[in-house]
Amino acid sequence: MSCPAFDDAGALTTEQSCFWAEVSSRHTNQNGGDGTAGFSLDSVTYQFGGQREIAPHWFFGGSMAYQNSHLRGDDRRVGGSGDSGYAGIVLKREMGPWTFSGALGGGYGSFDLDRNLSIAGYDSQAKGKPDVYSFSARLRAARTFVQGDFYLKPYMDLTATYSRMPAYTESGDALRLKVDSSDQFVLGLAPAVEIGGRVELPRGAVLRPFAYAGVSFLSENGWKTKSRLDGSPDGGGSFSTRMPTDSVIGRIGAGLLVSKAAGIDFRLQYDGEFASRGNSHSGTLKVAVPF
Repeated sequence: MSCPAFDDAGALTTEQSCFWAEVSSRHTNQNGGDGTAGFSLDSVTYQFGGQREIAPHWFFGGSMAYQNSHLRGDDRRVGGSGDSGYAGIVLKREMGPWTFSGALGGGYGSFDLDRNLSIAGYDSQAKGKPDVYSFSARLRAARTFVQGDFYLKPYMDLTATYSRMPAYTESGDALRLKVDSSDQFVLGLAPAVEIGGRVELPRGAVLRPFAYAGVSFLSENGWKTKSRLDGSPDGGGSFSTRMPTDSVIGRIGAGLLVSKAAGIDFRLQYDGEFASRGNSHSGTLKVAVPF
């Protein structure tokens, strides 16, 4: 959502035309509860994108990403891995200290899941290959306040996300499951505030240390699926499962951005998410080339 640069003097940041690439690693833990086991999810994401000023104070950009992820249940009865791809576009408008942004995106992921049965007389595992599609939209309004070499930037995100998992059938013996398709539409509201500053470095480089804190309010707090034993007779019935999630998530982050260093910007950033059912931590290295 941003490719920032300081103006000639002071701590006000403005958008710029640039090309960028980043790699991030994330570790997520979710606690068990309501009859479901906890799990951990590790992912690495490679992303690149850019934006260009298409008219005075108007910027248009796009991005693509690839993600590899690994899942492990705390009870070691479920595990798996998957690959996902994402793409999105963004349009921004600057009006003095205000910046307004709108983004559209979509993604597709394919996963391999192993479910350990541990029941005598049956195969030890059932294997599933679910796919997941997602589409999202985001609106952001941000306002920057500057005092000397320091700035304060409150901003608000309004998000809408639709996700769908088509039906799939596990491989295995008589205890394999036939899982119905499921989908979900989630609205989100995320106020946050960022604080940072400007530090002059040798050879014309500039350092921007920053930190932010915010909270996300989501309209849903779980994902429901319906399954049945594959091969069971008509009328044999089905059962529903629900993976609980959090509808209120606290977010914090901090980082360092070095700009105008040999014409390249470097950013190192930490992001954390904290909620009643779990937490998530990530580290990101980003390189941008202004033009």
